[in-house]
Amino acid sequence: MKGNTAIYISFVLAAIVTAGLLIAIWNSLFDTETKAGHNRAKAWGNHLFIGGIFMALVGVLVYYILEKYGFAPAIIHGIGLGMILGPMMRGSSLSFSEGVFTSSTFFGSITVFVIVVVFGALFAINYMGIQRSKTFDFNKNKIHTLSDQTIKALKGLDEKIEVVGFALDRQLHIEGAVRAVLKKYRAINRDKFSFRIINPMKAPQLAQCYGARLRADDKKRRIIPLFLARGSCVESKGGLKFKGKKILVEGLSEQELTNKLIKVSRKKQKEVCFLSGRSQPSIENKNKPYDYGKFKQLLIERGLKVRSIDLVSLENVPASCSIVVNVSPESRVLMQQRISLTTARLSNIEVEAIQRYLKKGGKMMVFQEPLIETNLEKTLDTYGIQTDSRLVLDFTSGFQQNPLLPDVREFNKSHAITKGFYGRTRAVLSWATPVQVKTGRPKGVVLTNLMTTRSLRLRTPTGTKTCCVFSIKSPNTPGFRRIFRFMRAVKYRTLLSKIAGGLIEQQIKDAKRGPFNLAVAAAKKEKGQKEETRIVVFGDSMTASNNLLQFNRSLVLNSIYWLTQEKSLVHIPSKRRKPSRIFLTSAQKNFINYTSQYGIPAFFLFVIFLVMSVRRHQ
Repeated sequence: MKGNTAIYISFVLAAIVTAGLLIAIWNSLFDTETKAGHNRAKAWGNHLFIGGIFMALVGVLVYYILEKYGFAPAIIHGIGLGMILGPMMRGSSLSFSEGVFTSSTFFGSITVFVIVVVFGALFAINYMGIQRSKTFDFNKNKIHTLSDQTIKALKGLDEKIEVVGFALDRQLHIEGAVRAVLKKYRAINRDKFSFRIINPMKAPQLAQCYGARLRADDKKRRIIPLFLARGSCVESKGGLKFKGKKILVEGLSEQELTNKLIKVSRKKQKEVCFLSGRSQPSIENKNKPYDYGKFKQLLIERGLKVRSIDLVSLENVPASCSIVVNVSPESRVLMQQRISLTTARLSNIEVEAIQRYLKKGGKMMVFQEPLIETNLEKTLDTYGIQTDSRLVLDFTSGFQQNPLLPDVREFNKSHAITKGFYGRTRAVLSWATPVQVKTGRPKGVVLTNLMTTRSLRLRTPTGTKTCCVFSIKSPNTPGFRRIFRFMRAVKYRTLLSKIAGGLIEQQIKDAKRGPFNLAVAAAKKEKGQKEETRIVVFGDSMTASNNLLQFNRSLVLNSIYWLTQEKSLVHIPSKRRKPSRIFLTSAQKNFINYTSQYGIPAFFLFVIFLVMSVRRHQ
């Protein structure tokens, strides 16, 4: 309120000072007793009147540029008002009707009226553009367009969400960048999404209500506290208190904003339950490569609860569990520690509890492991998913040319989990096992292969063969060790040609040729079920481990959100900037070169010569 009063005072002072200066100049320059001075005063009054209206338009333009009515537009409007009132107040020697309503002023007013109408139309068009803006992104990778996941999240909002930012006057350049990003979000759903940026020095109580803390190095760090809020500040005895849910936004990336948007709009927090008690990896340790501590932290950051459950003691899956996750222990770890691989088998009590949970519309994520049977194979088979304890060897695209580390880049293009992955991301596995869709699919089950190993077709003396992915029963064979020794001794091309010719089958008799599916998603809804049963099975227990999460982050997060039936997927792969290249033939290059250098200048010279010739004959 105090700021508005100061603006009004500056407006009035600007008008009074301008009018006073004009009257003083009028008295010193013009002698209205003579006819010549009288006419000069009339002309000067006309110009001031038109100039005053022009200043009023300039003030409106400045207001639209600054997006707020501050001191600058107020002072400009005051000067314009003073220019109009100056001639009117000088009525002792020149009446208002004489000085203003003359023929020249009339036509000048018509001109000003036309200018006002044109500017008004421009302002109206700009206002409509601001309120209902529409942008067009002609970039090939659509780097300036919000992703489909973000658009779905915005359109699916049930309640109003407001972004409240706090910026000092010296942070205007940062405020502009924030507004540009938030305007994209607001354009999708204006009814449910809005934003405002406040100066905390002018509204300290509001900043305290949201918990915005400005530090001395904010200008240096370029930080603006942004809060996504579902609710508002209300009056209480101790001052303003926030009623609702609010979250601090830590960055301006689309992924960060969309994640926090879904988190603040979610009314009920969902829970992910990891099975324990069967040598499964720990979800607490973040340092060991085989454990799942980083995955747990990632889920918590996405607004999910995470805990471990022991179905032997519980006998039933808790009702609060939105997803049940079973991670098989790493077979290499068990073999190194000389622990029996049968320790990973779930008991009949645990399997029956999982079956009851799935029949009620439960959701489950399974990380299988080669050489290990978990006792879930029959349960998964009823949903059309076949697991195999064989080990995959991928010689086509193994990570760091290691066939035991499949580097997968072939993803399903239509499923919600992997849509948009093809050509933009990859998945790296370690000691993987095939996961296949059953040939005779059960009725009512929708099955999808999510990712597949790459296959090459190489020419051999006996014909073209598919190469070079295989599955074997066990790595503890002499043939397996001979292959690895041979792989280190020869070049990569030589190795592929030998494998295509049958090297693997010669050394390992039980080897099977690929390609193989390494992840499957299943969905089924039976009569009487309130929700759809959903299962995702991965052929590697290290898919979301501390060591490989950096490569498989998008894959496992999108799987979690598909299982929880969120309205949108919120892990957004980064969009790469790729230059657009134009390839021209030599003839096309010569055409552009000679046309621009000689053709266009010659054309203009011809036109000049033609015009001069016509004028000469006239």
